[in-house]
Amino acid sequence: MNQSIFRNGPQKSNQNNSLQNASLQDASFHNVPFHNPALPNPFEDASLLSRLDLGEKSSWSITTPGDFSQGLPFYCTEAGHFYGLENFYTKRDFKDSYLIFLTLSGEGYFTQAGETLRLTPGSLLLADCRSPQQYGTSNVKATDGFYAPSSAPLESPSAAPSLAPSVAPSWEHLWIHMNGLGVQSLFRALQEHLGTDKDIPLILTDAGMSVTYDFKDRFQTLQRLLPKESTDSFFQISLLLHEILNSFARGLLSESVVTGSLPASSSQRDQDIKKAAAYIRDHFQDPVNIPELLELTHMSKAYFMQLFRRYTGTTPYNYLLRLRISKAKELLTLSDLSIQEISEAVGFSDETNFSTRFKKMTGTSPMNYRKGGLG
Repeated sequence: MNQSIFRNGPQKSNQNNSLQNASLQDASFHNVPFHNPALPNPFEDASLLSRLDLGEKSSWSITTPGDFSQGLPFYCTEAGHFYGLENFYTKRDFKDSYLIFLTLSGEGYFTQAGETLRLTPGSLLLADCRSPQQYGTSNVKATDGFYAPSSAPLESPSAAPSLAPSVAPSWEHLWIHMNGLGVQSLFRALQEHLGTDKDIPLILTDAGMSVTYDFKDRFQTLQRLLPKESTDSFFQISLLLHEILNSFARGLLSESVVTGSLPASSSQRDQDIKKAAAYIRDHFQDPVNIPELLELTHMSKAYFMQLFRRYTGTTPYNYLLRLRISKAKELLTLSDLSIQEISEAVGFSDETNFSTRFKKMTGTSPMNYRKGGLG
């Protein structure tokens, strides 16, 4: 087996997809030494340092997507089931992909943009690999002297607690490298919605039994499909990745526990926000102001605005505008009311303001929209 392939993975190709399955039972892949400047290191280049200290049951699949796969919203480049042992870690500057981890047992860490996240059983993490990152089994000493204990962020080895001799750190995890416009758009939308820095990964700290089971099942299906090399398998893989990311996104938005985001709110707070949204829907023709909504929910303005955006994806004002424009579309299609009458019916004070807002949100004027008809 070529060690350089194991280190670097495939390069993009415009030819047919090629696949290699690697069994990690070879001892040469079990205990690769740390970098020594005096010796050649097959696991080091200008952008990557790694130590593949892995259990024998670890498996890895790699493919080079062709033009057809790269034209889909989601496509897979690598996937693996790793049993990371005490000295397992990877540190890289750049990789043209997104990476998702599901931790099954033990504990890992992931460091990017100055933030170190704990990867505990049941956690799902999605990261953009286009900025420097490091990850591995917790309590791993890396070549640059950093240390990732299970209870603290990276720090110097001298400050780190020593492990009990009987404890052998490990990190069993499933991982998938993926790409495509679908994952790019979803990742950016989630970061914007949650207000996180562009280089900080997204983490769902407790995916739950159902999501974990579904992820494992889809992962196994993905590994079976990768060698098939057919348009049907490429479509199926794209759909599997979409389902995985959809479950991740839904869980993340529900939990909203990610560095820099809000803590998970209580069920009462969720109900209060739903009540505010319902109030806006019921009174969209009327002037609705923030003080009314704050009185309804008994929250501070800043906290209300954050929770409302998390629930609806937008501000109360834009939420109101969307409702008004949607109702206006209905009236333009199904009634003979004039533009002026419709603007008044949906809560606008004058026709000019209505027409301006309508065109900005739909890309066309009310009159042209009416000409388009139904369906």
